Amino acid sequence: MAGDGALTIHEIAQRLGKKTRRLPSWLLRGALSILKPLGLTQYGPEQLDFLRYRPVLLNTRLKTVFGYTPTYTSAEVFEIYRAAREKQRAGTV
Repeated sequence: MAGDGALTIHEIAQRLGKKTRRLPSWLLRGALSILKPLGLTQYGPEQLDFLRYRPVLLNTRLKTVFGYTPTYTSAEVFEIYRAAREKQRAGTV
């Protein structure tokens, strides 16, 4: 499920009730290069740029060429996802 618009990492964190921290990329890259081989994280330094510059899908052509407009915004889709995850964790799904 995808929506129209985008959410920043800070908006996502806020919706999840979490805080964001800004750390220098060199610090994260160094920490991940040590922690990954030790099995203390599933993320490696090669994934840092993906986290820093996460892709956003543009649906302009979907709307202009095919005439389709998504039913929900990205914020609404995220709330649907979040609610489904909460139900899954609670064991009600």
